[in-house]
Amino acid sequence: MIRRPLIAILLAFTCNANAANCVADTPAMTSQWVHAHDRDLDPPKKNVRRALSDELFSLLKKEHECVVREQGVCALDADLWTETQDGQIVGPIVFEESARDDASAVVKMKYKFSLEDNGQDAKNWSSTIRLTRKTHTSCWTVDDIVGPDGTSLKALLRQNK
Repeated sequence: MIRRPLIAILLAFTCNANAANCVADTPAMTSQWVHAHDRDLDPPKKNVRRALSDELFSLLKKEHECVVREQGVCALDADLWTETQDGQIVGPIVFEESARDDASAVVKMKYKFSLEDNGQDAKNWSSTIRLTRKTHTSCWTVDDIVGPDGTSLKALLRQNK
């Protein structure tokens, strides 16, 4: 009789401990958290590392090492989220989950983008964030960012030598 409540308590503690390691509960919230806490990911900040897939982290680390070694641009020469060198996001950013299963999710990052400082030319744009779930923690992690023109961040990073 005592075993059942004890097992339930241990399971609840384990689930809460795993959840405590996650930066957020949902794919959309994880995407938003990464964007807010380390927008350029060069190199990824220590606290953001846990919100990135192992593969994306490894590729970003190689990019940073290349930039230091070459003292300049390597694979990336534009904003990771918008694929632009000029302009800015104006107004609020909305993160919406558009697909999800047990192991992966897709989040649309919707925003207005402007080349002008006053934002008068702002147009609706969106980027796609692909996430995977870490099996040992069940945490959602950003695995790729696909810009408005369809270019994958991971594909760009794989060009590094």
